[in-house]
Amino acid sequence: RVLFRSAGYQDLMELNLVTNTEVRQSMIDLGADPDRIEVCYTGIDAEEMAAAARQRNATRAMFDIPDAMPVLAFAGRMTEQKRPLLLAEILHELAHRGIPFYAFVVGDGHLRPDLEQRIRKYRLGPSVHLAGTLDHGQWLELLGAAEIFLLPSLYEGISIALSEAMGLGVVPVVSAVGGQAEIGRAHV
Repeated sequence: RVLFRSAGYQDLMELNLVTNTEVRQSMIDLGADPDRIEVCYTGIDAEEMAAAARQRNATRAMFDIPDAMPVLAFAGRMTEQKRPLLLAEILHELAHRGIPFYAFVVGDGHLRPDLEQRIRKYRLGPSVHLAGTLDHGQWLELLGAAEIFLLPSLYEGISIALSEAMGLGVVPVVSAVGGQAEIGRAHV
């Protein structure tokens, strides 16, 4: 893995840049010089965030979502890492408790048929829009129409989608793995 290579070849590099303190600590644990490792957090484009925020009402109207309806957004590959089947369980529990919602699910992968099957089984179809793969602008428009960003990943580094959600003022509900918990505490 790159982490091991970077730590092993540090004598050839002036500085290592990593995306979070967890990676930094892992490199130190492997014997890398802590004075030559800096954390450089992932950023977002403020202009793209502003454009998506301006699109909020139009996006909600396009899907006939009432103003008071909470909207959840999920984006990721439909793989074990992103746990889309856990997402289905979360949405099922919300419906079971009588909590109204609409959910945008963005992404594709080998678990999509299983996710679709669970959505049918739990009768969530009217509340869930499976968008598949979208271009970045389309994703941001859906995210900008949401109140909550769900990312129940099994593991992550730092999700750019999480940074985008926070940039849009969308409340993140994410697994405390990798750098996810750290991103909200980052100070520049």
